[in-house]
Amino acid sequence: MSPENCLPKPAGNPASQIIFQLGASLPVLILTLIMSACTGGMQNFAQTAKAPVPKAIDGDPPKTETVSITVTPSNPSLTSGNTMQFTATVTSTTKTAVTWSCSLGTISGSGLFTAPNVTSPTTARVTARLVATPTTDGGTNVTVNPAGPPPPPLPTITTTSLPSGTSGQPYSASIVATGGKLPYQWSGIAGALPKGLALNASTGTVSGTTSLSGNFSFTAQVQDASLNKASRAFVVSMTTSNGGNFDGPAELPRVYLQTTLADTPAPGKVISVNAGGDFQAALDSANCGDTIQLQSGASFPGKFTLPAKSCDDQHWIIIRTSAAATTRAPATAP
Repeated sequence: MSPENCLPKPAGNPASQIIFQLGASLPVLILTLIMSACTGGMQNFAQTAKAPVPKAIDGDPPKTETVSITVTPSNPSLTSGNTMQFTATVTSTTKTAVTWSCSLGTISGSGLFTAPNVTSPTTARVTARLVATPTTDGGTNVTVNPAGPPPPPLPTITTTSLPSGTSGQPYSASIVATGGKLPYQWSGIAGALPKGLALNASTGTVSGTTSLSGNFSFTAQVQDASLNKASRAFVVSMTTSNGGNFDGPAELPRVYLQTTLADTPAPGKVISVNAGGDFQAALDSANCGDTIQLQSGASFPGKFTLPAKSCDDQHWIIIRTSAAATTRAPATAP
């Protein structure tokens, strides 16, 4: 179809209409041509056109996005000495590399924060700073709490073996434990003690009297107040009671002491106790090698205790009268 053939017919032709419409803000032209008679035959043609959106007016400032850094997790809490991994999210730039810093504790180049040791709740600041523009940063606060007291060590049985005993005679031996939380509870969990011996549940003492002999294996267990447990295996050896080595109707002495003055040296000081003096005080204060000298002719009534002292055979403690050896009355048989 040529352009001249698509022109509208002269006025009066009812088949030809032209309609213009204007929009309120943007010009919009709607053109409708209805052509009933064109050279080459009957054709209908409709066209709708929209005006393009105007461009920004020269002089307007260009729109820019603000670069920001967000650090996560946000405002966490941490216990002294523990660690936490932080992450920095950078927006509106392709240069996302950051450096890390903190006001307390330490932080690695990858953002792994180690809390400092504190005695009361303390606030630390974790900061991520943009490498490309160091003035751009972001951060978060971390509440660091003091660590609680360490848990007590687990219970441990420190006794490694039990002494042997003799059948028919009283036996007593203690099993000792350390660590854990008191009180302890003792029990036997394997094997068995010989009949007559028992393990005290509160003290861990094995005691009693048995008529049996031999080796008896058992496993003792201790449990503390926190229900922590420890165990150890033991062997109790019981030997047969020996009636003794008799030579005839009387038994020969098994132990004897040489008690002559020559065999009881006492090179220490002399402690004198006069009539009415405190004999027991002299006994308590005497050292190995001392001589306690009682006033001749005085009486010292009462019950006296000879305290145990770690003396050897060259440092005896001698108790004697103040009378000279030559004036002592001869001993008489009862």
